[in-house]
Amino acid sequence: MTRAAQIYDFTLAPGGSQVLNVTGGYYRIQTASGPVRVTRDNGSRLGPLYAGQGEKQEFGRLILTDLTGLANTGLILVADDSFIDDRITGEVSVIDGGRALSLAGACFQHGGGLNPSVGNYNNYQIWNPANSGKRVYIEQVEVSSGTASLYYFGMTNVALTQFIANLTSSNKNASNPIASLTERRWDILASPMNPTLTMSPFVPANTTYTRKFIEPLCLPPGYGFLYCQRVVNADMTIGCEFREELIT
Repeated sequence: MTRAAQIYDFTLAPGGSQVLNVTGGYYRIQTASGPVRVTRDNGSRLGPLYAGQGEKQEFGRLILTDLTGLANTGLILVADDSFIDDRITGEVSVIDGGRALSLAGACFQHGGGLNPSVGNYNNYQIWNPANSGKRVYIEQVEVSSGTASLYYFGMTNVALTQFIANLTSSNKNASNPIASLTERRWDILASPMNPTLTMSPFVPANTTYTRKFIEPLCLPPGYGFLYCQRVVNADMTIGCEFREELIT
């Protein structure tokens, strides 16, 4: 027996969920303010899902969960697994998940730096506090100095002592850019630090080293990413791009 296709709307509070007591063999997110996760009644979860994405599986109930940390509204199509929709109606749209995340305030960019300190080594950190409730995904890092320098990059579960500020989202057109709990921290030490290494590039003077990760580095709450300079008496300028995902 073929079941009728129907479109339902949803409204999710930041990090919240909504139950749809519907049966079907196919669902697809039609529109959404940002990524969501869908949990079927058998406990199987799929996400993050963006507009145009879905699944062909039998279900007797769906639970939609916001993954942006913001209010999230949209439409979801529920149909029989024999439902066909391969229309092209004059326009082909490429779903840009990165743009959706940026508009949702889940993407962040940062640049900073430390001056030279006689007899000391500069260290900078992107820190995800233990109470953030989010995972931080480091997408790209960069570093430079007026002095040829060796750097140790790595992850640690110890915060540097000096707090600078929290970060704000990449969506600068918003009237109130979304603040992040992710912190900028630093320490100037008489001995070089030795974190668990992610990489250790040597960078010539006045040259920017950029590393875009094929798969982002994941910082759970209570972890940070370190830029450790291994050359004494040198300045350091850093850059970072990352995104956040609410833990639910």
